[in-house]
Amino acid sequence: MAKSTAPVLSEKAGVPGAAVYSRVLLVFYDFFILKIMSSIFWRCSTARVTLPFFRSHIRRNHLDIGVGTGWFLQNSHPASDASITLCDLNANCLEKTKERLGRPDLDVLQHDILEPLPESLGTFDSISIMYLLHCLPPPQERKCQVFSMLKHHLKPDGVLFGCTVLGPKSGNQTSWSKWALRRINRKGRMGNLEDTEEMFVEVLNKNYSHVESQVVGSMLVFSARQPIW
Repeated sequence: MAKSTAPVLSEKAGVPGAAVYSRVLLVFYDFFILKIMSSIFWRCSTARVTLPFFRSHIRRNHLDIGVGTGWFLQNSHPASDASITLCDLNANCLEKTKERLGRPDLDVLQHDILEPLPESLGTFDSISIMYLLHCLPPPQERKCQVFSMLKHHLKPDGVLFGCTVLGPKSGNQTSWSKWALRRINRKGRMGNLEDTEEMFVEVLNKNYSHVESQVVGSMLVFSARQPIW
């Protein structure tokens, strides 16, 4: 039977970046975020880049943080006996993902990722944070602490991976992407105006021995292995 851990909600739990995803909006999420925004504005194709990336990194004992609608999980076709734990601040996203996957055995944790995860959660072979970091509010230093916190839940031979939209200071932005970034940040739905590739990669390298990263359009795609203690 699936277990559901009581929510841990910080003082920032109500930020629009988390609260915006109502059940109605999630109906349009896949088309608008994963197709229109990713391909046209961020110039990082979901079909050609981020989905193959997800498929190549997910393992049988997986923690998915920032689940969205569960699109990546569903389209990575995990084994029916794979152990999958969902973690998100938004209950609508968790419910949508569980419905989509049709897996009543999924473990679910409603949690603010800017707060430490419960020790009882255990460790995983893979942890994904897809399209998550750019939604977290500044300061950037606190946002980067996610990397050091998550290594406590990664097995020694496990992999942490994800992607995030970089801020307008990134060298690969277009006038359209800069416009979209400023508009979305003004509404509080993103908190990435100061996010840079160098910032994330530097912190990853301080916490993991093997880091791979690539900037595709406006997005940083990364993976990290071998936690440093």
